[in-house]
Amino acid sequence: MIEAIGIGVVSGVLSSVLILLLATLIRRVFIPWFRSLIYSGVDVSGEWHCIDPFMAQEITINLNQDADSVSGTATFTWNRDYPDESILDDFEAVRTFNVSGKIRDRFLQVMLTHVDRKRIGVNSYLLEVCGDGRTMKGLFTFYSVRSHELDYIYHTLYRDRKTAVRIAEPMREQKRKTYLERMELKEKLRDIEELDDMPDDDEASLQDELDLDGDEELMSSRDND
Repeated sequence: MIEAIGIGVVSGVLSSVLILLLATLIRRVFIPWFRSLIYSGVDVSGEWHCIDPFMAQEITINLNQDADSVSGTATFTWNRDYPDESILDDFEAVRTFNVSGKIRDRFLQVMLTHVDRKRIGVNSYLLEVCGDGRTMKGLFTFYSVRSHELDYIYHTLYRDRKTAVRIAEPMREQKRKTYLERMELKEKLRDIEELDDMPDDDEASLQDELDLDGDEELMSSRDND
């Protein structure tokens, strides 16, 4: 009698374990395999690169795709050609984010969250797969750790890093030139304020020129693709 009860208990436990293992196998292996089998959309898995000279960091995104679900990591690396090194006072030279999202009808929507839960870092992309599938273009929205405000910029991501570098190079030179010109204007304005020997109209004109350069740079960054 006791042996029969013991055998029954063991059999029940083994049956429960086998059912649990089978359910896990179906959920983690069979269902993803079947979803991938019937999925007929574009495949965006792999490495993507964004080198935007108007941003202080280059972005590399590694994507894994399971049918219409996308996950992976995004690494933001300090752009050594960026002229303003003081930005490193606000964040590290390398930051890593977890990526998760969906793709539908060649439109990719992903959220980037900081891997360190003690840090605030939320970004998002809405991208369209363009051309022959080697380029994605769209809107990057983010929380600026410098201005403490939500901001956005248009980005183009490339599968090939060499292409990203080649496209960004002319804009990189323009960014550097614009930055140096603004620094020169700021220095002039600072000298004028110290000497206080310029007519108010001329000083206002110089300030307007400085503000205009900043606006043009901002508009260029918004229109960058």
